[in-house]
Amino acid sequence: MAGVKTHVVDILRDIPLEGLEIVYFYSLTRSDNGFLEDLQAIKARGIRCHEVPMRVELRVADDLRAFLQLWKLLREFRPQVLHLHSSKASGLGRLVKLALFPQPAVVYTPNAMACYRSAFYLWLERGLGWFTDVLIAVSASDGFTASSGQDLPLISKSLSMQDDSRYRLSLATRLQLSRPSSG
Repeated sequence: MAGVKTHVVDILRDIPLEGLEIVYFYSLTRSDNGFLEDLQAIKARGIRCHEVPMRVELRVADDLRAFLQLWKLLREFRPQVLHLHSSKASGLGRLVKLALFPQPAVVYTPNAMACYRSAFYLWLERGLGWFTDVLIAVSASDGFTASSGQDLPLISKSLSMQDDSRYRLSLATRLQLSRPSSG
């Protein structure tokens, strides 16, 4: 298992779950047996998991099916935040956001951006950048590419958000989240 799935599995294995309800949408395309084991460990933590088949390449019929499946599941779940990762999932997720009410905030971590494949993919990524609320990027150049040059909060993956209240405040303010009261 490499790239995006490794990163997401690491997050889901370690994220504190207190006060959070997490639903993980994944595709088994290009997965190995190790991912299936990781998926069982994630489910054992109480994280709901749903498969949404997706291919890397653009295929209108397949992408429409994935869009409709995501829309149906997200309409039921009504998340406050969508944390999106791969180019395909983030593209579909940001489009689904537009069909939801209320609209969730979108956090995008571009682990493997398809926009480096061609000018067409770059155009798609920059257009979808307008539907992103917070960008967590590996580098400033990835951040600029994914943000369409907008003034999005850009958080470097190497930054420890626990050590920098400015970024924690920016993220919380941008997402306008409220925790359930403990009473």
